[in-house]
Amino acid sequence: MNLLLGRFFGFLAVIVLAPGILLVALALRCTTGPGVFREETSLEGPLPIGTRLFVTPRNPLGDFLRTTRLCYLPVLFDIAAGRVHLVMTYRPETGLRFALAAPTEAARP
Repeated sequence: MNLLLGRFFGFLAVIVLAPGILLVALALRCTTGPGVFREETSLEGPLPIGTRLFVTPRNPLGDFLRTTRLCYLPVLFDIAAGRVHLVMTYRPETGLRFALAAPTEAARP
């Protein structure tokens, strides 16, 4: 059930944020070339998972993407596809935090 909800909300987020994702991708394409790259991420699982991220060049656009965390928008495609899950945790000392988790790790109670 959690897998279906995660994929549904990931797909919904991709649809809602599609214009913004497209604008960022086009801006990167016009200034630096390819706008998306794949990064191998280790998420406490047996194998590393490749997640998509926007390229953040050393220019004002890249600085803006890094400071606003918009460089992580392509991860929504991986969430919608079920390759990774978005996990929400709360700790009193740090507050509400979001993290990515491997599909088998997110299925644990």
